[in-house]
Amino acid sequence: MRKFIALTMAALLFLGCCGCGGNAPLTRTATMLDTVVNVSLYDKQDEALLDECMDVIAAREALWSRTVEGSDIARLNAAAGQTVAVADETAALLQTAQMYTDLTGGAFDVTVAPLLDLWDEATKTGVEPTEDALAAACAAVNSGGMSIGESDVTLASGMAVDLGGIAKGAIADELASLLAERGCQSALIDLGGNVLAVGSRPDGSPFRVGISDPRDPDSVIAKVEVSSCSVVTSGSYSRRYFVGDREYSHILDPRTGQPVQNDLLSVTILSPQSIDGDALSTACFVMGLENAQALVESFSDVEAVFVKADGTVVATDGVKLVP
Repeated sequence: MRKFIALTMAALLFLGCCGCGGNAPLTRTATMLDTVVNVSLYDKQDEALLDECMDVIAAREALWSRTVEGSDIARLNAAAGQTVAVADETAALLQTAQMYTDLTGGAFDVTVAPLLDLWDEATKTGVEPTEDALAAACAAVNSGGMSIGESDVTLASGMAVDLGGIAKGAIADELASLLAERGCQSALIDLGGNVLAVGSRPDGSPFRVGISDPRDPDSVIAKVEVSSCSVVTSGSYSRRYFVGDREYSHILDPRTGQPVQNDLLSVTILSPQSIDGDALSTACFVMGLENAQALVESFSDVEAVFVKADGTVVATDGVKLVP
């Protein structure tokens, strides 16, 4: 497994997740997507529906993981500049990713894979990348070098894609749509820290989600109540790696090729769609507090909770933190 990855972190804790009257939800847990995933149904006792959810996750992993042989992304990365036929869902996801690259000035970029590989190798050898190696990897990070059709994609030679910073959000949204189609109005989806609340608790009250304290991930630093809302956190505190005797964040800035070092310990994004929260949480963490706040405030339906380097919690105006 790669050590330097552009993934959101499992930094969210469910609080008080029992159903009405003390009835426990029907829950399925599995190890998928290089993490632990959970789907909990609060208003249905339907094992077949949970089977469908797990099938969706498995199918998307087989399609979008760059380490799965024959996946759309593995084939695209191996194509050496040739056009590759992909599923419509893959093309749509890449188009959304490209939109967020443009929106964030490159703070989010799925073509970061060459940099991820470079730093992963550095963790193994204990030797930092040379300036020349970093420059070469940065030159290959360029969403503008990706041409996306309705069902085909072309990457410029030398480029490679990693969907770790957006795929779980897309999968969570797909699961939410499936549950709604099957008449489920109360559920929680957790894809390794990408939390999506489907509706509210059976009694109509919101779900409560705790945000981990970056300095003590087993503790909660803030709590939010949500209904029909995604909650996604990115940060560098529970995955820090050494190259030689130097400690680094696992999240890379695609624009510089360097591990992120700024005034933030974590960023939590609240949004209607998890795909947006996934991309924005990563981008905002890379951008730092001031620029991240400005980006979040440009959306009418997105809120954020920032944990600064000194442990201070800063939330946008639309967030109501609860005791």
